[in-house]
Amino acid sequence: MEERPGNRIIAINVISSAIQVIIVGLAYFLIYRILISTLGVEVLGIWSLIIALSSISGLSNFGFQSAIVKYIAEYNARGELAELSRLLFTSILSIIVIFMFIALLIYLSAHLFIGRLIDPHYVRTAMVVLPISLLGLFISSFSGALTSALEGFQRNYIRNFTYSFTSVLYLILAIIFIPHFGLIGLAVAQVIQALVSVVISYYFLNKTCFNFNFFRWNWDRKLFKILLNYGYKMQIVSIFQMLADPLTKILLSRFSGNITLGYYEMASKFITQLRQIIAGMCQVTIPIVSHFVQIKISEIRNVYNTSFSFLVFVAFPLFTAIILFTPHLSRIWIGNVEPIFVNCAYILDLGMLINILCAPAYFNSLGEGKLNGVLYMSGIVLFLIAILGFILGKTVQDYGVVISYALSTGSGSIFLIRYYHKLKNISFKDLLKFSDYSIIICSLLFAGITIFLFTNFGSRINFNIKSLICFILIYLAIFVPIASLNANFKLLDIRQYFKS
Repeated sequence: MEERPGNRIIAINVISSAIQVIIVGLAYFLIYRILISTLGVEVLGIWSLIIALSSISGLSNFGFQSAIVKYIAEYNARGELAELSRLLFTSILSIIVIFMFIALLIYLSAHLFIGRLIDPHYVRTAMVVLPISLLGLFISSFSGALTSALEGFQRNYIRNFTYSFTSVLYLILAIIFIPHFGLIGLAVAQVIQALVSVVISYYFLNKTCFNFNFFRWNWDRKLFKILLNYGYKMQIVSIFQMLADPLTKILLSRFSGNITLGYYEMASKFITQLRQIIAGMCQVTIPIVSHFVQIKISEIRNVYNTSFSFLVFVAFPLFTAIILFTPHLSRIWIGNVEPIFVNCAYILDLGMLINILCAPAYFNSLGEGKLNGVLYMSGIVLFLIAILGFILGKTVQDYGVVISYALSTGSGSIFLIRYYHKLKNISFKDLLKFSDYSIIICSLLFAGITIFLFTNFGSRINFNIKSLICFILIYLAIFVPIASLNANFKLLDIRQYFKS
């Protein structure tokens, strides 16, 4: 009976994470639909590039957001409540100061090279939108530190509520602003969304950590060094991860043009949001692992085994569903079955399948504070994107850069899995059972047959509501029986977590 409260909070965090990602995904789905219908897919490509450039400013968190989750969980487990307020103030102030410096460099540098990346007709608009976007991300970095603190207290559900609510607000503002102000209106909506997120996060954090007050000076040099010691590796990881997206989009813009970049942005956002549903479920293990590091380190292996098995159970059927239903999504989202969008989604889907399998190793490493594997993986991914992106971008029309991104993230993920397994002496035979292999084989066969049929007979298929319903019934008829035989199926029954 003592474990029930812990199981309950974990269940609430996992469920709310999935719901949050779905809401955010739907919001972006509608926003991008409005952008395309109002301004065109090329302008969406411009917006994608601006966001990618602005995201580099996220390097300012210096790995502190991940450190906040880890150390708050540890201090909370040890009952060292006096350290929590100093930790929060020190980390948040550090992020704000560093952000201002990096954002200024990005804005000044953009004057030198942005004209080489986009049509001269859009340069003036881009240079107006960029500082507004940077302001939005500046406020979001403050909000991110606050929500990381809530995550450290295992209050992920509050963070998820905040993101869900502000995403709906962002959508409403986008509907109002885009027709009148274009990209500038969308950037302003982003700023308002971030401000509301800060207010909500700060309110709930004060309810959780009573002695925290950002408006009272509470800097601690010793804690800054502790954060920096953990954060410098995460900062390098953040640099590699932050550069991967802009580099990919710059190469796409250079070799394939802004229209392809626009469709890639849509496919990438679609795949990323689905990936986040699964990653969000695994991410709740960070404070749990940090907690067990302090009190019962042997439990970390069990956390990993359970996460990996459940991940296989969810990820492979999702991979197949994306293959099956993407043409229908294209019809609904774009208005027709757009080959560039569909093909980009398929390529990214395969990369996501491999990439998501490393999530338990990634989040366990963060929770344990052992970051070498994550660091090496991020470096491998960025290096391969740069090399393969240039080579394939020049040699493979339209999709060379996209293929390079999928190959790079997949290769890095395989490395991290092997690294973590070697570190913990884990073998796949210890992780997966026969029912897990059944799901893997069935998913891959179904995806292969679907691609073959779409490739050879896709022109004869009318991707309308009737065929969508038919495909859903076929998908459920195959995967529900297979899933029901898997031990992880019972984890989907949320009622067990809320029994008294």
